[in-house]
Order: sequence, then structure tokens, then C-alpha cells
Amino acid sequence: MRSPVHGIRVHIIRNTTMTKENLIFLDIETGGFSKKKNGICEIAIIITDGDLKEICSDQWIVKPYERCPSVQEQLGQLVSYNPEAMAVNGISMEEIENGCEAKQVACSIWAYLNKYGGKVVGHNAKSFDGPWIEEFLLRFAYVFKLEVIDTLLIAKENKTNYENHKLATLLSHYGINNDQSHRAMGDTRATMELYRCLTSN
Repeated sequence: MRSPVHGIRVHIIRNTTMTKENLIFLDIETGGFSKKKNGICEIAIIITDGDLKEICSDQWIVKPYERCPSVQEQLGQLVSYNPEAMAVNGISMEEIENGCEAKQVACSIWAYLNKYGGKVVGHNAKSFDGPWIEEFLLRFAYVFKLEVIDTLLIAKENKTNYENHKLATLLSHYGINNDQSHRAMGDTRATMELYRCLTSN
């Protein structure tokens, strides 16, 4: 089916009711490291039940939006995109300019969070993706405190002697393929498989 908000095909696997066991796998790509000055370029989510059976997924490339008012050098100043950050994710400014309106993306994410509930799962999500999404939602008056499960922290608590705890390293260790590295949906799906490996008995 097509989302009425942003015209991207939403992949619905099966119907479900909201339960506390649902998990929301999430990844973002950004134009830098400042939540208040730089913009989110891309967001992807995959929602599963407690058995990691996929319920639905969605993704957005986000149009430029206003900076946090406290760091605007002039009224209405838009978020910026660092060329070095953009080189990593490979998203062009043309794609961003033709993306989805940020307010509509925030509304869609808010709707998913409220409909399905559950904790957000991501790699380095406690210090990066989670705070960025909270800041993004707040920019459009959606107040939501995320409960986050961080696969990076799970890996650090694991007794396995990994070379390091970067996503790519852990994926290689577990033989998980990610042919869309540093793109939101590729990293989200890979993180879901990593979480499955890290939490299996």
C-alpha cells in the first residue's frame, strides 16, 4: 500500500495489535553531528513483534527543515549538511531537496510509535539515533521519550572478543550481509539481524 503522507510504499507484512513486546528497529543518516544545526537526511524503521517477525517497515528521505531556533543565525535558517558526512552516506542534495516534508515525516514516525509501541532498537542508538529522533520530533511539537535497546552496548556486555564494536565489524563477525551500508534501511535491517544473533541462546 502507499502511505497517504509521503507516497513511499509501506511494506505491511501482517496485521497486529499493539503489545509491549513490539520492537521498533531504527536508523538515521545525518548531515553532520549537531542535532541542532545539521539535518537528518534519511530515516528507516522496521517494526517487529517480540519474536522478531516483521510487521511493517517504512523509510523517508527528509527535505531540509529549520534549525533549532536557539542556534539560528537568521530567522528561518535551515539545517546544514557537511560534505564529509554526505560522502559517507552517498545521499545527494538533489535527493534531499526532492524528499519528504520533515513535518510529515515527524507525524508519520509519531503515528508508528503510538500505534505499535515497543522499544526502539538501534546500533549506538542510546547516544546517537535516539536523541536525534527525539530532537527531530520535538522540533515539530511531538514530545516522546524513547525506550532504547542499543546493540552496541549489548555487544560490549557480550564476553565475545570482538575486534571492535562498530556495526560493520559485528556484522562481519556474525556473517550478516549489508549491501546498503550507511543507508538507513540497509543498516536498520542489518541491525535487526545483529540483534537476533546477539540475543539468541
